[in-house]
Amino acid sequence: MFFVEKIIPSQKGFYSSQQKYFELREKFDDRILGFYSFQPTEAKLKKILAPHGYGKIFFSLDRDRSNQLDIKPFVIEYDQKFFLLPIGIKSTW
Repeated sequence: MFFVEKIIPSQKGFYSSQQKYFELREKFDDRILGFYSFQPTEAKLKKILAPHGYGKIFFSLDRDRSNQLDIKPFVIEYDQKFFLLPIGIKSTW
């Protein structure tokens, strides 16, 4: 079980390459549990569906029809290719 202590938003394209991701990971002492994206596009997903994303959590954020925040949690997995495996979350809100 993990407890998320901080969520750090970033600029669009905050890590445009694997090198930038490793620099970010080093800055946070290798404590990055995952990523999130609001209305992720295929291009955004392509950046995280890679070896450095394996085993990390990914949250897809969107708005539902009533304009409420819709959070879909996944773990980044691999079986001949990288993919998002849906997982459950428990909220304390």
